[in-house]
Amino acid sequence: MKKLLTLITLGIAIAFAQPLNPDVDEPPPPERAPKELVETLRKVRLIEELNLSEEQSLKFFPKLNELREAKEKFEQDRRTVLDELRDLLHKEKIPQDQINAKIDKLFQIEEEFNKKENALKKELRKILSPEQQARLILFQLRFERELRDMIRGIRERRQERIKKGRWR
Repeated sequence: MKKLLTLITLGIAIAFAQPLNPDVDEPPPPERAPKELVETLRKVRLIEELNLSEEQSLKFFPKLNELREAKEKFEQDRRTVLDELRDLLHKEKIPQDQINAKIDKLFQIEEEFNKKENALKKELRKILSPEQQARLILFQLRFERELRDMIRGIRERRQERIKKGRWR
C-alpha cells in the first residue's frame, strides 16, 4: 500500500511538473484538478494512516469535510473584513466607530469559527480511538509539510525551466 501511495504522490508531482505541450510558449489554461487530487491523496493516506474501519470512514470524512469547509468560510470572511478594515485606514479621515465595528466583526468571526472547530473536533474524537487521534494530529502536520515541500520543488523546477527559456 505504501508503494501505491508513493506512486500516486510521484504521479501528482510529475503531472504538476511536466508541460502539457513543451513546444507551445503559451501558458496552459487553469486547472481545477490539483485541489481535488490533493484532497483525494489526503483521504487515501488518512485511511491508511488511521487504519479506519468502514463504519469509522462513513462518520469521519463528513465531519472532516465540514471542518475543512468551515475553515475555508472563516478564511474568506476574515479576508473580507480585513480588506474592509484596510480600506477604512486609507480614508483621509479615519472613522473610529467604523474601525471598531470591523474589529468587533473580526473577533466575532474568529470566535464563531473557534466554537465550530472545537465542536467538530469533539465529534471527531468520539469517532476515533485515542491512538487514531494522535495519528491524525501528526498526519496533518506531516502532510501539510510534505505538500508545501512538493509545491516548493515544483515551483523551483518551473523557475529553472523559465530561465532556460522553456515554459512551465
